[in-house]
Amino acid sequence: MIVMTEATYPGTKLRDTATTFMAFLEKSPPPDYVKIIDMYSHAGGAGIRTLTFYDVAPEQEEAGVKYIVKSEIHMMDAIEGYKAEVQVVYNLAQGYEVLDMSAPAI
Repeated sequence: MIVMTEATYPGTKLRDTATTFMAFLEKSPPPDYVKIIDMYSHAGGAGIRTLTFYDVAPEQEEAGVKYIVKSEIHMMDAIEGYKAEVQVVYNLAQGYEVLDMSAPAI
């Protein structure tokens, strides 16, 4: 299962956010069944927007999502103006599978 978090926070909180995130990972590293695939950031008029993609092992989906939600709650509590959403997302093949179809080759 792919889980995506979308977080936004003020640009003035960039260093605080980075420090807090690293401290959380040191104190509560992701379990073996939660892997950070990639992270992307964008700076704009609303501040910083960060997308983080996680791969959660199928047999541990509930526990994996709980870990991810816990990390976002920690960030919201620690950083003023930090907002986050946690979403389950599908890649193309998984999306077609939900529809009982085969994905096109691209």
